[in-house]
Amino acid sequence: MTANQLDTTCSTITNVSSLIIFNAEIQNLTGVKYFDNLKYLDCHGNLLTQLPILPAGIISLNINDNKFSVLPALPAGIAQLYCSNNKLVELPPLPPTLNLLSCGENELISLPPITNLTYLNATGNNLTSLPDLPSALENLVISDNQLSSLPELPEGLLLLWCNNNFLSSLPSLPSTLTELRCATNVLQLLPDLPPNLLYLGCATNQITTLPSLPITLNTLLAHDNAITEMSPFPGPEFSCEVDISSNPIQCLPQLPDSLHLIFCNTPITCIPNIPPGSTFYNCNTPLPPLCSPSSVCIPYNISGYSFEDLDADCIFDSDESPLAGRLIVINSGQFYTSTDANGYYAFAVDTAGTYQLSQVNPNDVLWLLPCNGNVQSVTINALTDTFNHRNFPNHVSSYCPLPSVDIATAAQLLCSGNNIYSVEYGNKGTLTAFNTYIEITFDPEIIPLSSTLPWTSVNGNTFRFDIGTISPGYHDSFIITDSISCNALIDQTACVKANIFPASTCEPINSVWDQSHLKVTGSCNSTNDTLQFVIKNEGEGDMIVNNTVTIYEDDLLMGSVTIDLDSGDSLIIKQPTTGATYRVEAQQSAGHPGKSHPRDFQELWGNAPYSLNKIIPIMQDDADEWVEIDCHLITSSYYANLKSAQPSGVGPDHLISPTDELDYIIQFQNTGADTAYNALIIDTLDMEHLDITSIQPGAASDKYSFFVHSTGVVSFAFNNIYLPQSNLNEPGSHGFVKYKIRQKENNTSGTEIDYSAKLLFDYNAQVNTNLGFVSIAGRDNLYMPSSHMFSNTGYEIAVSPNPFKDFIQFTIEGAALKKNYSVTIINLLGETLFTAGEFHFGEFLINPAIKEEGIYFYKVYEENSLIGAGKLIRKE
Repeated sequence: MTANQLDTTCSTITNVSSLIIFNAEIQNLTGVKYFDNLKYLDCHGNLLTQLPILPAGIISLNINDNKFSVLPALPAGIAQLYCSNNKLVELPPLPPTLNLLSCGENELISLPPITNLTYLNATGNNLTSLPDLPSALENLVISDNQLSSLPELPEGLLLLWCNNNFLSSLPSLPSTLTELRCATNVLQLLPDLPPNLLYLGCATNQITTLPSLPITLNTLLAHDNAITEMSPFPGPEFSCEVDISSNPIQCLPQLPDSLHLIFCNTPITCIPNIPPGSTFYNCNTPLPPLCSPSSVCIPYNISGYSFEDLDADCIFDSDESPLAGRLIVINSGQFYTSTDANGYYAFAVDTAGTYQLSQVNPNDVLWLLPCNGNVQSVTINALTDTFNHRNFPNHVSSYCPLPSVDIATAAQLLCSGNNIYSVEYGNKGTLTAFNTYIEITFDPEIIPLSSTLPWTSVNGNTFRFDIGTISPGYHDSFIITDSISCNALIDQTACVKANIFPASTCEPINSVWDQSHLKVTGSCNSTNDTLQFVIKNEGEGDMIVNNTVTIYEDDLLMGSVTIDLDSGDSLIIKQPTTGATYRVEAQQSAGHPGKSHPRDFQELWGNAPYSLNKIIPIMQDDADEWVEIDCHLITSSYYANLKSAQPSGVGPDHLISPTDELDYIIQFQNTGADTAYNALIIDTLDMEHLDITSIQPGAASDKYSFFVHSTGVVSFAFNNIYLPQSNLNEPGSHGFVKYKIRQKENNTSGTEIDYSAKLLFDYNAQVNTNLGFVSIAGRDNLYMPSSHMFSNTGYEIAVSPNPFKDFIQFTIEGAALKKNYSVTIINLLGETLFTAGEFHFGEFLINPAIKEEGIYFYKVYEENSLIGAGKLIRKE
């Protein structure tokens, strides 16, 4: 080839059967006639404007992507012609041998007769009609033309693409068709669908009703139409991706087990069922509630706003602020819904009748709901009735700032620098909070590394974060990245405590309160052999009435003492370290503001083996808005999808008190093959035993929207979360959310509260978390006597009888002869009541002369070295 032209001087060209010269800037094919045996000529992507005489034996010609405006007569035996993306306005007659014609992206206004084609691609032309189609045709691609009708389709057709035309109807579809793409036309109806159809794309038409779907269908794209109803799906085994977004459809048929349903921008208000293998996507809007009964589907009937009624006229004025997150109760708890970020709520009914709506008052001290007695009553005669602007005015009864704080984590991994805590803060009051700041105290094994809100000072393990001014209703969050010391133990408890200041309950001072305030603080001495719990009255007043302090070893109640402390006074309880976890609890005086229940825990003191996981089963002293304590067991890895409760409950029955408030944490992870753009958590509450009116969504790994649905289902929608896949970014693939909820009053002993949640990521299949539970128990259920608490390696100490009345026998297995052994007995306050020594054998009998029933402790020494300790019970 010279000067961009074929070299025809080579004598060997006569034997060439295939000539491929694409993208070579060829301008003409002069001389190609000398290729006497040429059968395949591919010269696409050049600068050709005309064809010379071609060898008579050519059967395949590819001249795509050139500059042809006209073609000469084609070789009589040609079978395949590719001439797309030129400037052709017409085609020459097509030989009967031609079975493939690809002439898309030209300027054709018509096609010559086609007799034996099996494949025709004429997309992107100006065709207004088609010739009769040959019976052998299998693939017909005619999108992006100006067709208003189609001829009869051949019976053997497999594929029909006719997108972006002006078709108002389609001919009957052959039974062999497996793929139909007819989007962006003016179709109002579709013909019956073939029984083996796999793909149906009919978006952006004017279709009002879809025909029955074949069970073979795996993709249905019908968005942007005028569909108002759908026929039932073929059966529970139907597995298909269905997009019906942007349609006026209100009702869905019963959903099959494996459906990927996309229904953005539709007035669908409820779904008939949530099959275990189906997934849903509603364009960043939470999944609607279940219809009740499942066969009925109706639009919202009742809607309105919750707002701050500044002028107290019970009318929602333009200058008044809507109130987000207000809970609406229908028929005294039969149904529930909640207001969104704009203070708006909507509720759908499925039965005619009268409905009474009221709003839950989030704080009786700060708010009043006086208008209409806080009741909106509507009567639905027909299921199409609608009642708008059924509003709930909220009047401020007391102006007071109420700063709040929450802190949470999914997990704390040993020796990892990728752990995070989320801190959420806000103002739940009715007055601006000024000069606010948060102090977070970390257990020693937690090492803060960075924060999206920089800390302003550090004092030991306490970090301060200056917040400043917080307006009523405002809330925000920040993330702290931390590491767990490599010296920590797996299953050791790691706790953080967050306090926001200035703290306030906004409650008026109760005249009954004696102004005392108790605080419990535990520590261990420098020799690691004695725990000390200090109960101090930090209040301004003396205690008027005795209160009770209880002491626990692991999960066992050891005993109690009564206290009566003046302001500034303390009581000290001492306990020998044994490796067990100890807890001391106090009670505030009657009328004390807030919900404080002072307590402290001490873990990992003394010698191994240690008792672990004895802190999380018990509720923390963090029921007030201004304090939150978050404790987790240190682990070596994350759980993928998990729901857990705190308190988790004591023992295998997970026993908690009927007054305990529950913190639920839901962890999730993107284990899919791509980034998760949206995540949705659906959590069905145990409505029989939990008080939904007390629910408080809390800290989370990312921003989310919270909704309460009519059936007692709550959802957390993480829109645009962009959660990376775990195999590319394992630490970043995790997320979590936390919420609080109180129990209903009078939950009886033995009541079991079950919990689990459902997770949905984009179009992926639904994922279920674990199934967990806690059980209600009275205080007596947790009491068990425990005697032996600690002994050094090589010694076993037996004490009998225990409980005792007078004499106590000590037997030391492993004792050496002629050693000096001694024993000391102390009470719960750490006071020594009895000491005896000079025992030179491993067996001795004592009479400590203790008369009062109760719990005591013993320590056994060998040559002044502690070799064992335990608990004694004195009983008549």
